[in-house]
Order: sequence, then C-alpha cells, then structure tokens
Amino acid sequence: MTIVFARSVNRPLKRLAAGAISTLLAATLVVAGPAQQAQAQGTDAQGLQFGQVVNLDTCQLTTPINLFLGDPWLLARTAWIRIDPRAAGDASQAGCDPTAAYHGLLGTIASQAPHIKVIGLLSNDFVYGEGLDIDPQLFASRAGQVACDTGYSQIDVWEVWNEPSLDGTLVPAADYAELLGLAARAVRDCGDQVISGGVTPNQPIEYLNAVSAAIGANGYGGYQNLPGAVDGIGIHPYVEHVTMGTPGQQHLNAFVWALDDAFGEPLYLTEFGWPVNPSIDEATQCHNLVNAFQMLHQNWRPEVVAATWFTMQDFNDPDRNFGLYDGNAEKRIAYYGYRDGACPPAAVTDVTATALDSNRILVTWTDNSSIETSFNLYNGVTHRTIPANTTSYIWTGLTPGTWMCFALQAVNAAGPSAWSDYGCTFTP
Repeated sequence: MTIVFARSVNRPLKRLAAGAISTLLAATLVVAGPAQQAQAQGTDAQGLQFGQVVNLDTCQLTTPINLFLGDPWLLARTAWIRIDPRAAGDASQAGCDPTAAYHGLLGTIASQAPHIKVIGLLSNDFVYGEGLDIDPQLFASRAGQVACDTGYSQIDVWEVWNEPSLDGTLVPAADYAELLGLAARAVRDCGDQVISGGVTPNQPIEYLNAVSAAIGANGYGGYQNLPGAVDGIGIHPYVEHVTMGTPGQQHLNAFVWALDDAFGEPLYLTEFGWPVNPSIDEATQCHNLVNAFQMLHQNWRPEVVAATWFTMQDFNDPDRNFGLYDGNAEKRIAYYGYRDGACPPAAVTDVTATALDSNRILVTWTDNSSIETSFNLYNGVTHRTIPANTTSYIWTGLTPGTWMCFALQAVNAAGPSAWSDYGCTFTP
C-alpha cells in the first residue's frame, strides 16, 4: 500500500515564521547539549510520548521534556514525539498562560533536532477546565485557532482527544463523531493534518465504525465517514505480548494489523508500552520495547507512520511504571534499549565480601539478569572477567590485614550494567 500525504502550501510559510519566533523565545528555555548534528538513527517512525510538557502553575517545562532536550543520544534516536499542550486552547482557568512556553519548546526542537516530528494531542484539558463535557463547537474553534498559530507550526499532526473509547475518558461514538468532524475541519483549514484519538483494545473497530457512521449520517465537518475526516488512525495497543500470546491474550502485531485491515488508513501508535510491575521486570520491559520497535522497522512500514513509547518518565504511580526513567529520574534498562536498540543486563545486587583466610576473600552477589555474557569484577585497582551465570568468586594472593572492596558490572554486547554497590572486608 502506497501512502501519499498532501501538504498545504501554508505549511512551509508557517515553519519559516516559527523560526523567527523560536529565535526570540529560545532564550527562555534552559537546555543542554544541542543535537543539530544528529539524525534519526533508529527509524523514521520511532518516538516517545511525553504528555504534559509545561507545568500549568509555573509555566516551566516539566522534568521529562528537559531530560529529553538535554540528551543528544535520545534526540538522535527519536523521529517523533507526542506532547499534550494543555490549556493551549484556553488558559483562563490555569495558573498561568503557557503559550510562550509551548512556542519556545517547539522552536527549540526545530533548531536543536529538526528531524523530529511532533504529534500534538488535543485532550480534554486543551480548553482548560472544560473537561469531558466541552461543547464541540468551542473545542473545534479553539483547535483551529491554535493550529493556525505560527508558534505551533512545528506540530505535524493533531490528535483529537485521548482514548475516546476508554472508560474514564469515554466519549460516546455519536458525540465523538461530532467533536472529531468539527475539529478536523477547523485544523485542516489551517493546512495541518489530523488523526483520530488513540483507541485501546476494548472493541476499537466497533467503536470507530460507529464514529464513522455518525460522521456520515450528520455530515460533521462536511465529511462522509471517518477516513474522509482524518489523515490517520490513532491507536493505543496496550496488550500483554509483543508477538504471540497465550490463548485469550492479545498481542501487538495482531492488534496493529487488525486496525490496518479494518480501515486501510495510516496508523499512529501514539501510546504503547509495558510497565515494570511484579510480573514484568526491567529486563522484560526492555526486551518488549526492543522487539516492538524491531517489528516496527521490519514489518509495519509504511502502514505505521509513528510509534511513541509511553513514556519518558514514571508518574510516581505504582501502576504506571512505563518510563525510560523512574520517578527519581534514574535510567531504567529500557532507556538503553530505546537508545541503542539492544538491552544491557540488569545490575548485580547484594555484593558481599567474606575473608576465608589471610590470603583469600570470597565475593558473592545476586545475578539479576539472564542475558549477561560475563561479569566485570573490580577491586578498585584490578578488573577480572568472570563467566556468565556465576554468583561467587574467590580472590586470592592477598596478605594478612588487607582491606579490600569489590563491585561488579554485568556485561553483554549491548554494554555493561550499572555498577553494583561495594562489598568490603579485611583479611585476618
């Protein structure tokens, strides 16, 4: 299937204007390490989901987006990001007006990493304070105003609503059809592209078919059906497995192709991922991430335009530990999987050192990985390579009264793990 995207002649003019704006506003942003030399080295579809990028009390950029802007390796690896410009449509009920912060952020991305494309989410907080009961006419009007604002020209695609088919953000299909049709018309009149809000695995095809029928029956936005109203379908395939699941379980590959078969429209995986929890450790999360992006590279192009991993950093919510960074801004193994396309081993823990006699110390540790190829054992002076799947080593050749500390790294072809803590002891 060949996909051709039409571009309005207004778009390049908007980008030129944005360059001037970014020059004025970039000074208000504190970022580290420009990545102008970087090109997307992974895939032209791989990306990250950020959600809220501006604090609506202070109008400062949030920690996750600052971590991203300060990491040239992530900037180079990333082709798409998804942001939620909350209150961009109306900030009268927010603590501050975030417009300048959004303009500045997008200008910085344009100058620092011009290869990155941006999905802008028009969420239920877009017109801040209106929530789920917003009037569709008001929503569409504000969406059109923002899409026509040259300060937002770095946004390539607008996603209308977040998970409209999911309990909690649910919009009945007939109501969502009106919201989507009117907003799509307003945004497209400014020369921008529109995708439907990401649907989750709970009967997405049935929901979108109902939306399509309601658009056609009512002529919302002047469209006859869902494919006419959008430039792509947003999906959120939160499923148990990447490729194959046990009976009764869904897997990512099947979900993607089911949506492609149903609508034949370009697909945007605007959220997907696996959290760290009692049944999924960090190593499994990383392998799921790597396998999913490998399928994206090898099997899903060009049908899948973008796939943005949820998310850059945890929310300090034990049920939502999806981040490449945890809530304390410490890198997870998945960070390296995203950045390098392969997973390093998990770090060694519980290192202890016990003197056996005056010239030998027994070092023991807990091996938390099944993918290391060796361990690097270090006593502060000398490194020794220890075979994989080992949990002890006897260091010999010492003298009485020797104080010695040991730390380890697990190692594989993707690189070393973080260092363990030290275990120390004296020889008698």
